[in-house]
Amino acid sequence: MRRLLIVVAGAAAGVAGVLVGRLVLDRYAAEGGLPTPLSAARADVAAVLGDLGGVIADVREGAARREEELRLALGLDQPPPGVGLDPQATKALLDDPVGWRARQG
Repeated sequence: MRRLLIVVAGAAAGVAGVLVGRLVLDRYAAEGGLPTPLSAARADVAAVLGDLGGVIADVREGAARREEELRLALGLDQPPPGVGLDPQATKALLDDPVGWRARQG
């Protein structure tokens, strides 16, 4: 009797699973089909890369500006006409080229 109860419970769970699965599939069919894991992952990656594109552009712009400052401070390039170099700013730049140290004052 106990085994029969276990078999009936298993069959009921299987039938319920099939019915729920069909309801879900019908719902997705009405909405245009099941989303594939690949397409969902591709959308996620595209969103992340879109955000990273702006960050990368900002980093590149900052690095180019810092490189220009360093080249002027080291005397590798001539400053544009009418632009003078501040001796204190030049010394601070050469002492700490990457700007990682805490600012004093």
